[in-house]
Amino acid sequence: MNTKETREYVNNQLCAKLKAYVDDLYGIIIYGDYYSVDDAEKFALLRKISILFNELLGDKDNKLSFNELLSSTVVDKEQFEAKSSTFSMIRHLLVHFPIFETWDSIFITKNLLNWNNGNRKGAIERYFSKYSGKTLKFSIYTRVDYNFDKTRDFDIPVPQIHNSKQCYIKDFLSLDDALWLFSLVGYFLEWKSWKIDPNEKYLGMISA
Repeated sequence: MNTKETREYVNNQLCAKLKAYVDDLYGIIIYGDYYSVDDAEKFALLRKISILFNELLGDKDNKLSFNELLSSTVVDKEQFEAKSSTFSMIRHLLVHFPIFETWDSIFITKNLLNWNNGNRKGAIERYFSKYSGKTLKFSIYTRVDYNFDKTRDFDIPVPQIHNSKQCYIKDFLSLDDALWLFSLVGYFLEWKSWKIDPNEKYLGMISA
């Protein structure tokens, strides 16, 4: 395979694997199976999606398309930035800190975030530097059908993080919220499958 064929192959393989996990995610947040799935399974699902989607976003065209897609679904630019930044922060946490085994055990400190990169701020620390002390408000809603349309409203009081004092993510963002945030991956996958006109607003299953 040449470079183009290889790129398409890897993209297709990643999307196919992601779709299976995202279908499970839909089953939890949209179709009412939330309480039949334990927290360990939900956390494992988030981690699997994070790892695969992180690879998919390694392709700069995918990353650009994802950002353009999300920015086209809301009128308020600030809401888009809050939503996409929060999703990115959670994704980075799950990918780069596999030391945590449960959602409730995840904590953040500046020392932890910089354990291997000196004083250079990474994406997670930049998120807290930008939003600390602010309350982020945004929504994610579905467009499945009249029986399953749902909306998830987010109200996130972003805390200040310190060098050593542990800040637990569960105290400002629930596991349920994280599951809804990761539905944005499904939105991207469906958009890629339909190959819609990028100049038109997309009204698919998950509308950001």
